[in-house]
Amino acid sequence: MTTSTAPHHDVVDIGLADVGARRIEWAGREMPVLAGIRRRLAKERPFAGLRIAACLHVTTETANLATALRDAGASVALCASNPLSTQDDAAAALVAIEGIAVFARKGEDRDTYYRHINAVLETKPQITMDDGADVVTLLHTDRKDLLPHVKGGTEETTTGVIRLRAMAADGVLAYPIVAVNEAQTKHMFDNQYGTGQSAVDGILRATNILLAGKTVVVAGYGWVGSGVASRFVIRMRRTSMPRHPDQDRICSDHGEAISQASRSGSETVTARARGGTLRSTPTMPSMTIATAGARQNRGTYW
Repeated sequence: MTTSTAPHHDVVDIGLADVGARRIEWAGREMPVLAGIRRRLAKERPFAGLRIAACLHVTTETANLATALRDAGASVALCASNPLSTQDDAAAALVAIEGIAVFARKGEDRDTYYRHINAVLETKPQITMDDGADVVTLLHTDRKDLLPHVKGGTEETTTGVIRLRAMAADGVLAYPIVAVNEAQTKHMFDNQYGTGQSAVDGILRATNILLAGKTVVVAGYGWVGSGVASRFVIRMRRTSMPRHPDQDRICSDHGEAISQASRSGSETVTARARGGTLRSTPTMPSMTIATAGARQNRGTYW
């Protein structure tokens, strides 16, 4: 779909659209489930006439989601939930080629970030898609006038769900929101496989170290810890999943996810700490990664 008139937008360079379109197409090849859903929704058009405000990572993957929603009949406006992850070419392609309103610039400052959220809210959305609950928060504070239009929404992150549950407990959450973060597929594909790969990639980019011969301890018993450990096992000789003294009790609470995390490493060790500090010894790891599932969430790791 090529548009003759670009919608209202704020992107870095609309001239990046052709490059972005090729990258969006490439990403779409690795998203067969969404492609199948998109074909079905394009026929059924269940979102016909709906206005959707999305505050998500503006990447080639999100671009495929946005076009799927557009094909389902929705009018989509997109802004960035994390300015550091914005891909300017993908944003340009969505505007110039797909006709989707995008307000996102890589590295944008705080004022621009909130200006972009407000620009998306100016569409008077009926559905919100959030990644951190900033859109929902703004709707319940500075933009309460728009709440009567909103029918429902989604939230993708643990942090966002915590914020929304607090609002619900206080009786101030004005519309229902689906906690996407709690879906089993989200845990597996995003937390386990996605975060597992990106954590390894982030460490390599930040440290420029050689993994060969290193020993890594992943401190954490959940989906993320499992994924991080399994990715390191693929790349190197030895990865340990610490077994906390309280793990038997933890296992009874979290079941298979914990057991799978322990099996993901090449060995399991017992980790003990004093005063929130986990110290490595000559026979212990050259790298320690504390994930969100770690029981010791304070102190120093080295």
